[in-house]
Amino acid sequence: MILKNHGLLTVGRTIPVAFLKLYRLERSCQIQIDASSAGTVNMLKDDVATKSGNDIDGPEGVSRDTNGFGQLEFAALMRKIDKIDSSYRE
Repeated sequence: MILKNHGLLTVGRTIPVAFLKLYRLERSCQIQIDASSAGTVNMLKDDVATKSGNDIDGPEGVSRDTNGFGQLEFAALMRKIDKIDSSYRE
């Protein structure tokens, strides 16, 4: 959800799922702003946009609600933050 003048909001069954949805939504907003600043934006056809969205979630036939959705990215980011400062775990 995009809240006017308040930012982005996502929900998910788990923290990794909610985080990954928020990360992807924020990145797509950044990309759209960058593309708009370069001139006229060429819109994707619906079938191309749908295929792109489906491909980003994993191999064909894998459910978006798979229990592992977002786990890989979340674990990598947790390792990264632990290297920077693990004091948040105390």
